[in-house]
Amino acid sequence: TVLSGAVFTNLSFLVDMTDVSLELLDSPTSAENRNSLARFDFMKSKVLFESLSDGSKSVNLVSHSLLAYDTRYAGTNRSTEGIRQNVFDCILQPSKTGTNRASLQLELHYRSTRDSSSFTVVLNNLRVFLIFDWLMLVQDFLRLQPENPSDSAECQQHCPGSTSANLSATGAVMPKTVKSGVVTKRSTVLVSQDRCLEVKINVTGTEFVVVEDLSCLDTNAVILKGTTVLTYKPRLVDRPFSGSLAGIEVFSCRLGSEQETALSIIDPVNVQVELCGSPTYQSSSGLLDAFNVEDIPPLLEIQFPALDIRLSYNDIQLFLSIAKSISAAKAPPSPPDLTDATPPPKDGVRQKTPSSLGM
Repeated sequence: TVLSGAVFTNLSFLVDMTDVSLELLDSPTSAENRNSLARFDFMKSKVLFESLSDGSKSVNLVSHSLLAYDTRYAGTNRSTEGIRQNVFDCILQPSKTGTNRASLQLELHYRSTRDSSSFTVVLNNLRVFLIFDWLMLVQDFLRLQPENPSDSAECQQHCPGSTSANLSATGAVMPKTVKSGVVTKRSTVLVSQDRCLEVKINVTGTEFVVVEDLSCLDTNAVILKGTTVLTYKPRLVDRPFSGSLAGIEVFSCRLGSEQETALSIIDPVNVQVELCGSPTYQSSSGLLDAFNVEDIPPLLEIQFPALDIRLSYNDIQLFLSIAKSISAAKAPPSPPDLTDATPPPKDGVRQKTPSSLGM
């Protein structure tokens, strides 16, 4: 009996996570000096994993209560001399203005097939503090390679199946028919398969907070809130990226007394964003016909009705301070001050100094 097009579930399990914490540790040269970097508390979450017989896999994470912490300064084993500590240690928390506290806060959906992969992120009724230096460290942590890459090379030598797995990820080995007379020969060629990627981000009732001073609880801050749907599909050459922003508003305030000190910078507005690829120029005529389509860069289209922007002197100073903190977070750590360790000047320099001063 042959079942055409039948797909069976090979593996499926559901994990109910209650009061589960995931902690990230930084990776210095010495394993004894590792310190905590971040902690994610899954207070009420569920994880569903499914693997099908056709090679597709899906992972779904649904969380009703999730907290994320900056734990760099939580312990006493780290020297914080000369480092501005972050008092906003709770990076991800429920929104204070949210009406339904029992609703979903976070959803992550990932599905992978042989020729495509899709990733969906849903944020609902959350307050997110954008601590840029912490975000950079977490990003570096996620990009870390295994400590002993030689072990993986030895594993590939001893495990022949790993080679076939790598080939299946990059390309499939397909038989190619080569005819010569009445004899048919077969040879294997590597056929590359480009995987299609789709990313979708849905943000509802979520506030993104950027603070001026990380070491002060009642500091000035800029808050962006609204409903956003962003879609990224690189396989669609004419429209690889699109976004719909509904009720987006930006205002400055002092944390701790937001309602009393809130000053609107951008009034609520609906914005449509689209990235148009180069094929949109094919219908044009004129001087653009003298250029190749590949040489024309994509065009970003932003559509919105009347836009009201109010900027005071204090708002400009606040934006400048935030910009300096972002550049400081991206800059590499400065070397230690060696002014005290510089050797004394030569005698010739000491003799020229009084004469230059007219003494």
